[in-house]
Amino acid sequence: MAQNEELFYDDEDAVKYIRKNLDSALSKDITDDDIYYVVDLIYDFYESKGFMSDEDENAEVTIADDEIIDYAVSMAKKDSLCKLTTEQIEAIIEGELSYCESIGMFK
Repeated sequence: MAQNEELFYDDEDAVKYIRKNLDSALSKDITDDDIYYVVDLIYDFYESKGFMSDEDENAEVTIADDEIIDYAVSMAKKDSLCKLTTEQIEAIIEGELSYCESIGMFK
């Protein structure tokens, strides 16, 4: 990435990346809407922790993957329309984190 190039997170690219990297056994029952739903839960988690504020834009943040997974699973269980398993949610979160890493978001 060039020094002047701005980091760009693209929802559609993220979903494609996650879908491509999902285990085929898990992927068959996961829709793109399911992936968008879990990605939204991830960013809800970040907001709930105050990580999305402009104040600490350059602050170093450390989050355990388990924290995100626990939050997403908990919120999904409260949503009666969500039929994803814990294993599926975890796979989507791992894929999203991998996507973020691939675009240099964690540098």
